[in-house]
Amino acid sequence: IPITDILLRLRHDKVENKEEIKKSKLTSMKILKERAVWKIWTKLSTNPSMFGLKSFFISKIGNIIPSWFPILRIWTISRCKPVFPKKNLHQLTKEEGINEE
Repeated sequence: IPITDILLRLRHDKVENKEEIKKSKLTSMKILKERAVWKIWTKLSTNPSMFGLKSFFISKIGNIIPSWFPILRIWTISRCKPVFPKKNLHQLTKEEGINEE
């Protein structure tokens, strides 16, 4: 029985598993952060008053946020920075005199 080979293989597997656990902890932190962001986004988007507040806030400061800002940095790695409108759709329809139906 090749005991030394078995022991070396087991030791090697254990080291690899430790590295995988470290990687999985980092990945789980990323997943937890992402879940938290999406929960906040859901709360803001499903509550009408919070949605209005969020839209107002984005329309005022959205275009002056730099691309390196943490919220946009990951997005702008593979995409262009979004251009936010100065007025939301509700304000534009009010100005145009379009009836709310």
